[in-house]
Amino acid sequence: MSGAQLAAPASGWRPRLRLRKTISRAFLFGCLLAVAAGLVLLAALVIDISLDGAGRLFGGPNSGGLPKGWLAPAIPIALLAPIMLGRYLPAGALGPLVGTALARALRRIGAVSLILPWLLIVVWAVYLLLDSRFLGRFASPDPEVAGVYAALIGTFYMMAITAALAFPLGVGAAIYLEEYARQNWFARFIQVNISNLAGVPSIVYGLLGLQLFVRVMELERSVLAGALTMALLVMPIIVVSAQESLRAVPPSMREAAYAVGATRWQVIRHHVLPYAFGGMLTGNILAMSRAIGETAPLIMVGAVAFIAFLPESPTDPFTAMPIQIFNWVRKPQEGFQEIAAAGIVLLLLILLVMNSVAIILRQRTRTRW
Repeated sequence: MSGAQLAAPASGWRPRLRLRKTISRAFLFGCLLAVAAGLVLLAALVIDISLDGAGRLFGGPNSGGLPKGWLAPAIPIALLAPIMLGRYLPAGALGPLVGTALARALRRIGAVSLILPWLLIVVWAVYLLLDSRFLGRFASPDPEVAGVYAALIGTFYMMAITAALAFPLGVGAAIYLEEYARQNWFARFIQVNISNLAGVPSIVYGLLGLQLFVRVMELERSVLAGALTMALLVMPIIVVSAQESLRAVPPSMREAAYAVGATRWQVIRHHVLPYAFGGMLTGNILAMSRAIGETAPLIMVGAVAFIAFLPESPTDPFTAMPIQIFNWVRKPQEGFQEIAAAGIVLLLLILLVMNSVAIILRQRTRTRW
């Protein structure tokens, strides 16, 4: 067979190969465009809420806030465009588009773009602390004197009880399933159900907490009832993340400990848990950051929307920040809309801090095998 005959079948694949490359590039471009649009819309939402909250924090609830409208989408586009260009476009492609000097500036902006989230955290912290009335006063029918103090303390109180209940039980369940349970049909059945429970809507846990903790156990509208409901909500997430952390520890660590005569519990305690604890703690913080923003379970359990005192025991009534924000948003007065926006900014700040701590712990405790 001649060389031309051998090359003939190969030439038939070239159009297909070019078509596949074109489709792959188009798909990649569509994904990047969707991610960029999502980031811009999310940043626009955050900036719009921040501008609403600025009317409460800087000028009072009747000041009308800062100018908005076109600023909400314009600011994130102005911030994200140079970052996206500087980080994700090749250096050679920037020169013909924007010029050499501007291309170098964009590359430098993209290199330091990781500082932007921390800068936003610091700005928001100062931004909120400028109004001590908002952080240090109880809820009030008058938006000029209303604050978030009771909701903030109630949220921290509930989250502390939730973490104390969910973390030991979730980690214990993960250790049993990974290290002790036999890999039979019953263990697989439990594993599948735990994975399914991690995706159940939160309102279902609210109904369960209403029936079990409020009515059957007669805990009423208390901090303990809300914390138990939130513990049920986040426990599947903690179990799954703890199992992944345990699986990340190589089997050679266990086999080496068994070889020198260690028992199973000694292997888990002294060799497996120290390497997996960082991932477990990260998963717990991320689970808490989900629970801190949940509203539907607390509404079902019966968290009080208006409360002017702090809970002194786990059986006292309480309120949380999502419930307080929900109560303010329902009111028709413009002043309540602005303090609701300020409450959303504060809740976002707490979530950013928690997620940042989780990322730092993951990076500091990561072990490369």
